[in-house]
Amino acid sequence: MGFYISHCIADGFGMIQFIKAIVDIARGEQAPMVLPVWERHILTSRSPPPTIGATNTNTVKFSSVLKDSTSIDDDIMLSTPQESMVGNYFLFRPNHISALRSHVHEHGATTATRFELITAVIWRCRTVALGYKTDHRVHLLFAANSRRHRGDGTLRIPEGYYGNALTYHVAAATAGELCGTTLARTVALIREAKLDGTTEERVRSTVAFLASLRLRRSGGRFPALAFDKAYAVSDFTRLGEDGLDFGWAERVGGGVATPSFVSFHSRWKLVSSDGDGEEEEAVAALMLLPKPAMDRFDKELALWLDLDKPSVGGLCLSSKF
Repeated sequence: MGFYISHCIADGFGMIQFIKAIVDIARGEQAPMVLPVWERHILTSRSPPPTIGATNTNTVKFSSVLKDSTSIDDDIMLSTPQESMVGNYFLFRPNHISALRSHVHEHGATTATRFELITAVIWRCRTVALGYKTDHRVHLLFAANSRRHRGDGTLRIPEGYYGNALTYHVAAATAGELCGTTLARTVALIREAKLDGTTEERVRSTVAFLASLRLRRSGGRFPALAFDKAYAVSDFTRLGEDGLDFGWAERVGGGVATPSFVSFHSRWKLVSSDGDGEEEEAVAALMLLPKPAMDRFDKELALWLDLDKPSVGGLCLSSKF
């Protein structure tokens, strides 16, 4: 099953809410279990929106990710035409996660989430594969859902709201700093970015920043916005896709079918090929890179996952774009 939707209308959680509504009706319900809520005024920027150069700390972090130069020659991701790039899914099985966690534990870190481990190693391998110079500043940009947070200072978003209710978090380092230190330190950078939180102030600053991008006009048209040496991640593994059961079939996997500059992580159920019916949960990460960079990325990632050892197993899905 596939669908196409504008991100201006809904975020990933809103899209899954829509699919769950279809699932409810397919299973015989008279109406969706969760009714849709509009209430777009909750997350509307003031008019006119602030300029990008505002002094708000969160806005400054967002702005650092945008390309502030007209030159694209120093970033192969911008200078390479998209039709010349290669898209591929990389599959992270539980034994791959264990291999990454062992690297982190070797350097004193006691805990790390699956998202932190996968994102950290991909950010490093991608930076090496793209050949950025050691003094180039590279960025990580990832989104967080503000619906789940109900603590002090958080925005009360009603159940059923299917619009965009995300905050964006930024981590940054020079390529030399990122790739010249331990994986545990990269995980720590991601955790530091998470500390910005999903408070109401944070959510509203995100909305204000996105609205301010509309001011970047040229001749009355919106110019393409370019990220400056940035790895952008969107984690689908906690959207609730794994709970979709139409009554006649359950979802076992999926993701974004079209290659994108954003790396989407999605959850998959893998059934043992020996017929015993055992399931194994894995995460598929979508990557889009120039062909030479993709080849190098594959090799760099294999080193981290010790893929020369027979017990670890395969990594890359057969799907290529």
